[in-house]
This record gives sequence, structure tokens and C-alpha cells, in this order.
Amino acid sequence: MAISPHRFTGEAEAGLLRARLAEPFELAALAAAFHVSGRTMPRRLKSETGQTPLGYLQGERINMAKRLLESGGFTVAQATGRVGYLDVATFSTLFRRLAGQSPAQYRSSFHSRVQPCYLPDHVAI
Repeated sequence: MAISPHRFTGEAEAGLLRARLAEPFELAALAAAFHVSGRTMPRRLKSETGQTPLGYLQGERINMAKRLLESGGFTVAQATGRVGYLDVATFSTLFRRLAGQSPAQYRSSFHSRVQPCYLPDHVAI
């Protein structure tokens, strides 16, 4: 049995959302990519993943932001822009709701400003 090239699964949609994390969310464009209506696409994704397209995208954006903040190479503002948000306050509110702490608190739990250096007593300086 041949499968239509327009058939999709929740994972295919999720993959497309992940590939476009930093791009503005447009339900109509996402639905058009799978040749379905703007009402059908969210229903199918929710039935297969348990999440709405926007909810899934927000979760993936926060997961990517966590990885950026853990790396230490990004400020909160830089991570905000890299995952598709223009406003740090909006991003921080969503981050706090999904991660349970602010982005700054999350980042500092991986990278404190002062790294203590402990030397054994027998090492001469």
C-alpha cells in the first residue's frame, strides 16, 4: 500500500517545529506545509503528542534555551533571541512557568560568578 506523500505524523510536525524554533510561529504556514487545514493540523498533533503546536513549540524553545544557558556561552538576552523571542520579559515569564525558575537562576545554577579554587595543603604556591 502506497502512503501519500502528504501524510504526516505528530513526529513529522514536531520535527518541523524543532527545525524552525527561532522563526515566528504561524499555524497556517505549518498546516500548509502538510497540506491540511489550520483546524486539522492542531487536532492531529494533539492526538499524537498530547500538545498543541504552540505548546510543543514553547516547550522546545525552553529546552533549547536551557541548553544554551547551561553552556555558559550565552546571556539570558542572547538565549532569548536565539530561540525566537524578541522580548526578554515575555521569555522569562514563560521560562519561569515551564522550568520553575527564572532563566538567570537557571543559568547561575550551572555557572557561578566566582569559581572557588581549592588546593591541597601540600601544594606550594
